[in-house]
Amino acid sequence: DCCQNRLRNAKVFLDGALVGTIPQVDGTQKYTIPVNEYGQEVKIQATAGDSLQLAEVEVYGRVSSVDGGWGEFSDWSACSAKCGGGVQSRSRACDSPAPKNGGADCQGDNKQERDCNTDPCPVDGGWGEFSDWSACSAKCGGGVQSRSRACDSPAPKNGGADCQGDNKQERDCNTDPCKVYKCSNSKKIPCPGGEKKCISKWLACDGVRDCKDGSEETADFCKDRPCTEKRIKCQDGLQCVRRDTWCDGKKDCSDGSDESLCALGAL
Repeated sequence: DCCQNRLRNAKVFLDGALVGTIPQVDGTQKYTIPVNEYGQEVKIQATAGDSLQLAEVEVYGRVSSVDGGWGEFSDWSACSAKCGGGVQSRSRACDSPAPKNGGADCQGDNKQERDCNTDPCPVDGGWGEFSDWSACSAKCGGGVQSRSRACDSPAPKNGGADCQGDNKQERDCNTDPCKVYKCSNSKKIPCPGGEKKCISKWLACDGVRDCKDGSEETADFCKDRPCTEKRIKCQDGLQCVRRDTWCDGKKDCSDGSDESLCALGAL
């Protein structure tokens, strides 16, 4: 038959895609079929079979390879820490274009990292241990002890909060009443601090220490104590000074009221 070795309009597929049609094959012939993608060509060798329905197509050429190209980097990720130093990252893909037909992969890294939020973290302050209690302020009759602590465990840093609460504590001490030392002379009084000594009544609350501990000049002792007839109490209530020294131009009261009241015409 004249047409046994003739094949007409044979469709040619490459990797599952139709790349062209061979119009007619008589025996063994070579064809070059253009491939639209990238404007390149594929060379086809077609051989007619024993009937119009059979054909053998051999590919001995292929589309040129395409090297990969990097796409744009993504946005930077959130920082891994809010302070004290963290890390941000971003990535890119080898898809502009992707490597094809044996083309080379993209060169370089597909990921970048950078430091972020490097400012030191705030450190809130913490109280240290209290100190030992101080010595009592009185040997008897009630005194006060105190102790303190510092905001240094840790100290506030980088804008951290200060310690909350008091840095000092006080407590009563030696609350037992003092033993009263009796004086044989009615014009004398014992030192109120417990010292075994008697002093003249008019020397108490005169601004001068006659008792060793000065207990006869303290505010607690003098505030409510009346003065003798020949003395007047200063305005702060803590001293008794001689009447004849008031308004003499010399301050005898520690608060100066013996002269300041004169200037105001109060006496």
